[in-house]
Amino acid sequence: MKKIFVSYKRLDKSLVLPVVEQIESSLGEICWIDLEGIESSAQFESKICSAIDNASIFLFMYSKTHLSIDLQEDYTVKELLYAKGSKKCILVNLDKTELYNIFRFNFQSKNNIDAQDPQQIEKLIKDIKSFLAEDIVDTKSQLINLKIKPNEDCHVLIDEEERGDALADKITKFPLSKGEYCLSCISLESGERVDLEDVRIVDAEVLRKVEFAKANTGSPRVNADLTHETKKSIPDFKAPIQYPETLSFDVNGAALDMKLVEAGSLNVNGGTLALKRNCYFSETVVTEALWRAVMGGEPSCGNEPRIFRHEYEVVTFVQRLSELTHKVFRLPTETEWEFAARGGKKNKKKTNYAGSDIADDVACYNNPRSSESGMPAVATKMPNELGLYDMSGLAWEMCSTSNNGWILCGGSYHTDKAYCCCSSRQEFRDGYFEIGVRLLMEDEKLTVM
Repeated sequence: MKKIFVSYKRLDKSLVLPVVEQIESSLGEICWIDLEGIESSAQFESKICSAIDNASIFLFMYSKTHLSIDLQEDYTVKELLYAKGSKKCILVNLDKTELYNIFRFNFQSKNNIDAQDPQQIEKLIKDIKSFLAEDIVDTKSQLINLKIKPNEDCHVLIDEEERGDALADKITKFPLSKGEYCLSCISLESGERVDLEDVRIVDAEVLRKVEFAKANTGSPRVNADLTHETKKSIPDFKAPIQYPETLSFDVNGAALDMKLVEAGSLNVNGGTLALKRNCYFSETVVTEALWRAVMGGEPSCGNEPRIFRHEYEVVTFVQRLSELTHKVFRLPTETEWEFAARGGKKNKKKTNYAGSDIADDVACYNNPRSSESGMPAVATKMPNELGLYDMSGLAWEMCSTSNNGWILCGGSYHTDKAYCCCSSRQEFRDGYFEIGVRLLMEDEKLTVM
């Protein structure tokens, strides 16, 4: 099994192969690298996806060639999307290219290596060696199938990471390695956590022992034990990770508060909104004060929204904020945004607007563009269930889409209240609309990339 998958453009082969040869000679590991190219979607699914599934590390090697690709059609981007979140992803810059716009915004991470810097390549090799050493387990004992049979359709989360769906009265298998796990099931119908007493555990032929217990926090845990011994006592269980409701940052004197949004799902208009991992959303859209603190200029105590008009302004701001704070900030996807706008797991009532059925409670809206009054300050209305302000009205909020584009959500100060509902969308046109920025900070303890 080849544990290192290499993704690259064929035009970069002459730059890629020396790096691959250095990795292989240093580690004694053979990298999986496609030297023939992908010609069809069927070939991608049968050949590439299988190789990524079998790998532990995904190396994405990029260069100036990536500046002219079609993000929706390019196979290296499809490979990265497939690997992101489930593999250890490392970006390797082959020629000091500065990734631009949406590509950089969606995919660039702190795991970014300069291939022309010998010290960084040496560090890359050490990091890969360390990661693979932790990943090496006897393959005969590695595959432990936890089988569950719930009483209702549900999402299954193991250590708060979504592992898939389990259907009512049907056995579903989840492979586990030796260790202890926090097991949660979230109802597809109600979005609430399912009582573990309603989830039947079906023992598997390779699973020696499965035990449940409740820590002091009341969180159910499952212990997958590889030994043949039958334990009569319940082992000590680790307490699940506790996440603070609010994280506060001082950014060059400007305050930035981030609110916890826990993973879960909601049923909305016959469909399902799902958030796969815990993350943090900014309490408000970016203010003028925060923008100046990040981008420079005269300090400001302005609590009004910073209005962006162009994509490059947004991308530059978020990248600089990430560099200043050493955190991974980005814009939410439209699904993540709507999940948070509707209150996430704290949603008790399906409201039309973010936190209420009455627009005036939560939204600043219906102000003519010709009005002499300026943009109101953030957080002058009620927050929603998660403590997030102004997700209805005030400023259109920019989100990414599933096809790597942009879309605007939630209405603005100048729109009618019909545009302020949680499901409201507006096509993004660069330079046309007043854009607000709601930040998402990924939870590094649960995010691989």
